[in-house]
Amino acid sequence: MWFKNILIFKFNKPCTLTAEQLEHALDAFKFHPCASQEKQRIGFTPVLGKTAQQLVHTVAEQHFVSMTKEEKHIPTHVIQEALQERIEALEEKEGRFLRKQEKQALKDDVIIQLLPRAFSRYSRAHALILPQENILLVDAPSRSQAEAMLALLRKALGSLPVVPLEFEQSVSHTLTEWIKQGHAPQPFSLLQEAELKDISEEGAVVRLKQQELHEKEVIAHLEAGKMVEKLALEYNDATQFILTKDGSLKRLKFSKELTSTHDELKDNPQAHLDANLNLMSHEIKQILNHLMGCLV
Repeated sequence: MWFKNILIFKFNKPCTLTAEQLEHALDAFKFHPCASQEKQRIGFTPVLGKTAQQLVHTVAEQHFVSMTKEEKHIPTHVIQEALQERIEALEEKEGRFLRKQEKQALKDDVIIQLLPRAFSRYSRAHALILPQENILLVDAPSRSQAEAMLALLRKALGSLPVVPLEFEQSVSHTLTEWIKQGHAPQPFSLLQEAELKDISEEGAVVRLKQQELHEKEVIAHLEAGKMVEKLALEYNDATQFILTKDGSLKRLKFSKELTSTHDELKDNPQAHLDANLNLMSHEIKQILNHLMGCLV
C-alpha cells in the first residue's frame, strides 16, 4: 500500500489515540454495500482486505485506516429516456402539459425504480495517523474525498481536532524562487514539470511538461508576474511527487529500489505489508521534515 496523493493535517492538541480506541470507534461505522434503493454508502474497511476483521492496522504506533464509498451510477441518457416516456404518457392521458414540479417528482420516481439495476462505483481513501508527530495523512485523489474521510473519522470519534498543515513561508512563493534560482535545496531536485498561474484577474495558466525549468521562456513567465502553483520534485533520488501551493503531495512515485526492499517477505502477506507500511511512512516523514525545513 504505497500512497499516491497525500493531504497533510496537523492535530491542534497532542494525539493520544490508541489502536484499541480507534477500533472500537470505527466499528460502528463499518462499510456495508448499498441496499437496492440506496444511492450511496460510505464506511470503514479493513486495511488488510476483505478477509481481515480489524479496521485499524497499527505498525510501530502508526495507525492505518481505510474508507470505501459506494455510489450507484445511472447513465444520464437512461434517466432522460425513461423520464420522457413517463412524461409523454401522462401528458397524453391527462390532456395537458405537466408542471416543472410534477416532472421533477416523476424524475425522482424514475431514479428510484432504476436504482436496483444501477451499477456501483467504488472509491477508496486511506489515512495514516502519526501520534508521535501529531500528523494525519490522507491518501485520496481529491480534496473532497479527503474531507469525506475526515468527516467519517470525526463522526466515529466524536471530534477530530485537525487543520491543514501550514508552512511559515508561502509555498507558491518558495517554489517560484526555486525555479528562478535554477535548483531546489538538497535533498530535493527539480524535475521537468510545473504549473504557473498569473496572479492578475485574468489568471492565465501555463502548464509545462518535459521542459527544462531554467530556460529563458520559463523565467520570462515568472518575471512577468506568474507564480508557481505546482512543481515536480524528486527527493533523495528516490521519490518523485508534485508539490502544490497548498502543501499537498500529488502523484507520489516511489522508486523501484524502495518498493522492492522487502520483496523477500512476499510469501508472508501481513509481514510484507507491515514492512512496506513502515518503510513508506518513514520516507514520507523524511520528505515532510525536509519540506518544513525548506519552507520556514
